[in-house]
Amino acid sequence: MINLFEGKPGIRETQSFIEEKLCAGIWRWEIASDDMECSPGFFKLLGMEPAARKLSFHDIQQMVHPEDRLATEELAGFLYAGTPLDHECRIIRPNGRIRWISNRIEALFDSGGRVTHAIGVSVDVTKQREQLQSMKNSAARFEALLEAIDGKAWIVNHEGAILRSLKEGPGNEEKPAFLLCGIDSGRAEDRAYIEEQIRCARTTSHSQAFEYRASRADGTIGWMRTIVTPVKDDHRQIQEWVYVSTDVSLQRQYLPDDAAVSPLTGAQIRGARGILAMSVRELADAANVSPSAIRRYEETNGINAPEPPLTNIRAELVARGIEFIFPKAGEPGVRLRQNRKAAIELRRDITSPASSTSRRREFPPSRISSNGKSRPW
Repeated sequence: MINLFEGKPGIRETQSFIEEKLCAGIWRWEIASDDMECSPGFFKLLGMEPAARKLSFHDIQQMVHPEDRLATEELAGFLYAGTPLDHECRIIRPNGRIRWISNRIEALFDSGGRVTHAIGVSVDVTKQREQLQSMKNSAARFEALLEAIDGKAWIVNHEGAILRSLKEGPGNEEKPAFLLCGIDSGRAEDRAYIEEQIRCARTTSHSQAFEYRASRADGTIGWMRTIVTPVKDDHRQIQEWVYVSTDVSLQRQYLPDDAAVSPLTGAQIRGARGILAMSVRELADAANVSPSAIRRYEETNGINAPEPPLTNIRAELVARGIEFIFPKAGEPGVRLRQNRKAAIELRRDITSPASSTSRRREFPPSRISSNGKSRPW
């Protein structure tokens, strides 16, 4: 053994140095007496002082977490077979804290082939266990995200070839990325556009999204949205890209002009009030209509007939950032418009007053601007 330190205590200091740096300890178990000889490093793993007391193997077993203790049959089989044993377990220290310990154990035999001792090296692997658990958690979250994606996902290399299909099944490896974006629709302009978008996405260091027409499995043409996101290493260098493609045909099955003239349903008015947290009275005052009119419209199980009060209600809700949706498939809906300035402009288009004077007559003198402050109309 290399003596790292000079003088008589050199060997002991060398052992202590190794145990300290590796967070390890060594021990020897005399099977007949059940006595244990333990190094200072092993006592430290247990959270005990070296001179605290003499330990037996039974004492060590009592410190092992009940779920991790070796069964008597398993331990006996190891001892008499003479094969090395690797075993990880949780140790409960006297202060109640838990540490993960990795043990490498071997049996010693006398000249008659009888087991006399077992020796072992134990290492604290708590930090590695925590890192492993963190990786497992990240992998589980990643799988949950993939499950939540209503579409396809791939990992793509610098050349644009598929490295791995994340949510598409095997068999796509080494195909160009654009072939897996669903663009085989026979339209040359669509294919050229998508290839250009993918090429541009791979020249940037941030996520890019684009929409395009694509063929579905049933032969029909729909709309797809593909998001291209770079995967970077610790030095912020791009290693690969993640592609996620989803069908957005339903989201594009209405035009803003259609939504501006379609009569509202009672559910849409209720939903809009809920999003804005407005009471019937507040909406009535803001839209210059009676509360009973709003209640009558909201109680309608279907589309309301177009009337001037309904126009005022729609205009007020649109001005506050509400967008009404009328898809070709499914029920009418409601959501909060992202661009509130555009919402105010759409509100003006809905009412289309003949003059600024008529606009003042149709709406109360105060409105909510895009920054949320009250201002004169």
